[in-house]
Amino acid sequence: MFASVVILTRNRQKQLEQCLRSLQVQTLRDFEVVVVDTGSTDGTPDWLRNEAMIERLQILESGGNSFASARNQGIELSRGDWVAFLDDDCMAARDWLERLAQFAARYDAVGGLALPANPLPLPRWWHPDMGWLVGWSVPGQLRRSSGNQFYPSTSNMAVRRAVLNRCRFQEIGADFDTAKNLYYGGREDAELWRRLRRLGYRTQFVPDLIVYHNVPIDRFRWRYLRERARADGLTLWAREHPNEILADACRQVAHYYWTWWRRLRLPRPERALHKLWLIRQKALIEAPVAALAPGERSRAMVTALWRAFRHVAVHEMKAKLRPAAVQREHRRFPRQPLPDEPRCLIVAAFGFLGDMVIIEPACRAFHAAHPATRMVLLTHSMGDQVHAHVDFWERRIVFNPPPDGKTPSGELQRIRNEIAGLAPDAMAILYAHHVPPEILFHTSRVGIVTFDQDVGFPRRMWHEAANARVTKDLELQEILNIAILLQWWGPLAPLQPYVWQVSERERQDARTLLRLTERPRRHIIALHTGSVLPYKQWPLLHWMALAARLGQVENLDLVFVGDERCLEGASQIIRANRLDAINLCGRLSVRMLAAVLSECTLLVTADSGPKHVAFATGTPTVSLYGHSTPERWGPYWDKQKHLALRGGNADLTAEEAHGLAEDYLMARISPERVYQAIRDMFERGRIAR
Repeated sequence: MFASVVILTRNRQKQLEQCLRSLQVQTLRDFEVVVVDTGSTDGTPDWLRNEAMIERLQILESGGNSFASARNQGIELSRGDWVAFLDDDCMAARDWLERLAQFAARYDAVGGLALPANPLPLPRWWHPDMGWLVGWSVPGQLRRSSGNQFYPSTSNMAVRRAVLNRCRFQEIGADFDTAKNLYYGGREDAELWRRLRRLGYRTQFVPDLIVYHNVPIDRFRWRYLRERARADGLTLWAREHPNEILADACRQVAHYYWTWWRRLRLPRPERALHKLWLIRQKALIEAPVAALAPGERSRAMVTALWRAFRHVAVHEMKAKLRPAAVQREHRRFPRQPLPDEPRCLIVAAFGFLGDMVIIEPACRAFHAAHPATRMVLLTHSMGDQVHAHVDFWERRIVFNPPPDGKTPSGELQRIRNEIAGLAPDAMAILYAHHVPPEILFHTSRVGIVTFDQDVGFPRRMWHEAANARVTKDLELQEILNIAILLQWWGPLAPLQPYVWQVSERERQDARTLLRLTERPRRHIIALHTGSVLPYKQWPLLHWMALAARLGQVENLDLVFVGDERCLEGASQIIRANRLDAINLCGRLSVRMLAAVLSECTLLVTADSGPKHVAFATGTPTVSLYGHSTPERWGPYWDKQKHLALRGGNADLTAEEAHGLAEDYLMARISPERVYQAIRDMFERGRIAR
């Protein structure tokens, strides 16, 4: 059986009848219904047994004294591969279960929309974002891009049975026998969803999954909404003790009172919305100190809020002073306006290895669309190596940032002189990681265009000091983001795949390093075991286990690549497994890394730099992803040659990831899973060069 639909009910026979009728007409028929009655006195259980509206119907009476316990008992009684939860005052769309089946293979838990069942005379101060307090979806959930940004409720949620066997709803002893306690035992759905995401299960919010919620009019009274907001804050603390977000809640409360005068000009619905969120956050702050003596409770609250007020004051002062700092920058170093068509464009790119590789397609497309524009690359020595074979750069200006961050005045003057000699009239800043902004803003007066975020500037002021800022979409493939920025001067030519041109001399040197002149040619798998960023590092023990499995495969050679930081780890792996492997860590320049990868059958890596070099040389890859995503950092071309393995939900918020190790998601990718992926690539012919 595909699904079991679990419905909780109490004294709502009429609403339950409408709910069951919506299930009667489902386009997918492979399901059962489990109704958990939590103490009805209106004859609901007898009515269910006599009416038998649903062919496969199970009834459980007195199913627990809280939402969590009742749903857990419903799960135990159900038999479907998926358990879908529906409220008794909701009606499912005809294709509700059919749409769920469409997502069943890709995810472990799916949530959807709860829309109004009927038009209601809402109060004049009503705001659509208050919908979560009455059981409706909020406007942001209607977007196709809502993804994992929102949590569903059990009015429209489905979880794979195998997952629920390990993760049940959390029971905290809350009793809903009295109206006062009804919602103080809630949030069991949000807690389960957050727990599933932290454990790495595949969760997704799907706007196409729709139910219609029949909300009574008395829920739109201010008193009810205020109590629901307060209950949500108290229950969040009772269920999760989220110390990591208490400081943020304190700052939000402090910011509310610090900027109260700004809200006087807001429309009434927005003022009411802010007020309800304040009530919720204040309840969350009060919950952990509620058991203290009154004097200690007051001191704890004052201490927490005073610290928050200081943080808000500093933040607000920076925001106030930033325009003055930008104006001062413009007075000291006035910028020329951006031209309609640049005669000479400086492309500034101080990024990581992968960044330097992926800028090439958009820059080449710009050159093809603007052949009269002279293009100059301002970069570091690594970028100079990456683009040594690129033919459209008129010149490459190299600046290597000093380790102490202090740029000698002579070096600043050298860059200024080189730029002045080229007479540029525009600059596009793509990346500025670990480079003093003065190199970009003070060595030339030309107009600057850059992104509005994720550039690498140490302060927000430098974004605003540019002539123009282009919005960067952090969910979009990064190659497209760069192309969008360069479209400031008009459409580009079609993007073409980047091709790393390995010289014959580099190829011969690579074959010597790989001992290809000494023994018959066999498959070579390159293992890149390191990463600059901790959240991209796969545990060394996992690399060791993978290398041990690969070392047992006939006609297969292993080569370890990476910088000096990978050297000791690769040596440990080779010694522990007694491998006849080649350790090239710390021995390869960027150019030689490309040459070596061009001779390899496959690259296994968790780092973006070698991965993008492999994309450019045509080498198939198995890439491991934790918090980064293949949608943004994966291949743009030849996707059939590259395989991405993910350790879980890459979009965990800071709140969800609190307390987890930085490499938590990476550690969830097992060596056996990577080994099987490599085998599949060989067996399916995906490694053909």
